[in-house]
Amino acid sequence: MTLELTDIDDYLAVPLIIQSYSVELDDGTWVRRVRCEELPGCVAESESIVEALGALEAKRAELTRKLLDDGEVPPNHRAPIRGRPRT
Repeated sequence: MTLELTDIDDYLAVPLIIQSYSVELDDGTWVRRVRCEELPGCVAESESIVEALGALEAKRAELTRKLLDDGEVPPNHRAPIRGRPRT
């Protein structure tokens, strides 16, 4: 289902599925990696899940803005959630 959305705020209000998992790096430290498969390249990691999610939201905004600037349509398979808190 493709919805008629008008600006970046509309696209950022569309809920996307986020995957989260812990990954051991080569040096033995562990990080939390989060990703959104619906938006290619939307991946972030940090020692803290909260920081990883914040970085993912920033990456999503960056990638969404780039898609719109390039004349492409970002993922919008679900209706936007209006009135969601902004960070």
